[in-house]
Amino acid sequence: ALLADAAAPLLARALAEGTVRAGTTFHDLLTLVVGMALATEHYTDPSARADRLFALAVEGLSPSP
Repeated sequence: ALLADAAAPLLARALAEGTVRAGTTFHDLLTLVVGMALATEHYTDPSARADRLFALAVEGLSPSP
């Protein structure tokens, strides 16, 4: 609950500014981050792999113009 309370103003601002998709919740973001952490924990360099997955999640799969 403390983490959600701390994140609430940041997420509200991002939603208001349109920098995250409308309807995105704290629990959506938490699930995404925990999923990336669990999916990469057995890689030789889990941090690098998690960074790559995070970039894909934020930027999407489409190539840049």
